[in-house]
Amino acid sequence: MVRKPNNSWCPCGDYRRLNLITEPDHYPMLNMNDLTASIGDARIFSKLDLLKGYFQVPVHPDDVPKTAIVTPFGSYVFYYSTFGLRNSGATFQRMMDQIFGKLPFCVVYVDILIFSRDHQKHHQHVWTILHLLKQNGLVVSPDKCIFGASGIDLGYKIQSQGIRPQANKVDAVLQFPTPTSVKGVQQFLGMINYYHRFIPGAASILAPLQDAVAGNKTSLTWSHDQEKAFTAAKIALARDTILARPSPMTSSTSQQTPAKLQ
Repeated sequence: MVRKPNNSWCPCGDYRRLNLITEPDHYPMLNMNDLTASIGDARIFSKLDLLKGYFQVPVHPDDVPKTAIVTPFGSYVFYYSTFGLRNSGATFQRMMDQIFGKLPFCVVYVDILIFSRDHQKHHQHVWTILHLLKQNGLVVSPDKCIFGASGIDLGYKIQSQGIRPQANKVDAVLQFPTPTSVKGVQQFLGMINYYHRFIPGAASILAPLQDAVAGNKTSLTWSHDQEKAFTAAKIALARDTILARPSPMTSSTSQQTPAKLQ
């Protein structure tokens, strides 16, 4: 059993041996750049969270015995997908895309995101999604759903102006202590790289830190260059940069003007 953030418990079997002989499903997850482009000029957002999403994906009858787990109370199998199975995430994403993938006002990125330009259209869009959920026997978690908001947290803060980093994740980076080991630098890079697109010139800024862990180094030599890069990365992320969505009807900007060769 694995404790969830809300202190409830989630069953998770040890499927390591099963996963080793399971053919991986490489079905792609939505890319953040594609998500940003899909939203367009939307101004109103809603987010729907499925109640125990994986547990709403049926397991093929032939595969049910393979999901067996042993507990002090007996052996149990799963008739619906569960955490720990190699392809649970890909199968869930495929199912959601099959249901909602053709709708221009909805994307599935962990949760169901609905976006519209005005309240009237948003009302229609939300009802369309709710109808499809009911039609496909899917249940949402009401306490995790958000309706008619000007911005939504979905790994990033998504709003009408564009996307920006989540404040709590930025705080975690800003409070990260100066690394004293190779592992510490790797942990910091893992955190900062999640939001690298919000740091102009990120590759150049982070280069000294990348050099510090390059190869098979086991000890850390912390120099002035590494300290400077560590501080610069934090300062750059703290600027709260927002990535604006492209405006295809704009003819020029302060830095660029379109041109056409004939």
